[in-house]
Amino acid sequence: MRVRASFLLFLLIGSLFTVKASSHINTNYNENDVLHGDGKMNNGNARYQELYEEHRSLRTREIQRRLTRNHGYTSTEISSMIHKSELVHVLTSEVLEDERKKRNDLYRKQGWHMFFTFVIAAVIYVTAPVWIQAYDIISVNLVVFTDRKRHEASRVYEIGSFWGYVGFLILAVLEGLSFWLSVTVMLSWVMRPKPWFFPTPSIPIRPGALLNSATGGNPANRTGLAGYAMNCGPMAVSWGLRYLNGVVQGFMGRALSSAQKAKKKAQKEAKRRKRTPEEREARRAEKMKRNAKSNAQDEAAINDASKA
Repeated sequence: MRVRASFLLFLLIGSLFTVKASSHINTNYNENDVLHGDGKMNNGNARYQELYEEHRSLRTREIQRRLTRNHGYTSTEISSMIHKSELVHVLTSEVLEDERKKRNDLYRKQGWHMFFTFVIAAVIYVTAPVWIQAYDIISVNLVVFTDRKRHEASRVYEIGSFWGYVGFLILAVLEGLSFWLSVTVMLSWVMRPKPWFFPTPSIPIRPGALLNSATGGNPANRTGLAGYAMNCGPMAVSWGLRYLNGVVQGFMGRALSSAQKAKKKAQKEAKRRKRTPEEREARRAEKMKRNAKSNAQDEAAINDASKA
């Protein structure tokens, strides 16, 4: 059901894209000059008569100017047409031919848009299980990430460590930079560099040049395979961010552990100070009783061992 829903949704988006592209094509000329009525070619004689009457009302010089500027007629060809009716007929025929070409061009572009829409929709339909699985993986990882961050924030808030807050903010910045870098690397495969891309250094490594130097060739040669290089700058930046992330996590863990120990110690000290003298005596007596019982058990164990 999810596959069919995605397929229908994509068909709808493709249809809207086709309509939008068609409307963009039609902005180059008047749509009424290309499609008439139901979109099919009307009676040629009727359209011819309509254009003929329209052009016959023009001045001869205007007709000659249109033939020269819009249809590429030379002055020699125009001068060979003596009567105005010949000029009107030629201009009408040229306009009809332009309309036919524009109509065919419009139909062809619409057909190609529809073809590519259905091809892409078919690909999406076939690969829908992969996209669904990818969506499930991304959603699960997002839930795990948000739960982990929520737990870290709650622990920092409960313990109330200043350095814990600092470490949490630094981790958030580092993870944001890592996400920015990942998005930049993925988009760099299909897009040209943009100003908002992550600023990564260029560290090219050319395996072909290394092979040239190993075989006695010129390592500075950039022809052939030696001209291809792999940019290791994003990998170096990603490694650096992961290393800093581990360092900050360790620092944050130690800070939270120290703060928690100090908090427990302060709680015990406050609880000890709140005890009454009677409670202190009762705890002292209970402690002495436990020690006496433990000493008696040790002596019994020693006697048993000596008898054996």
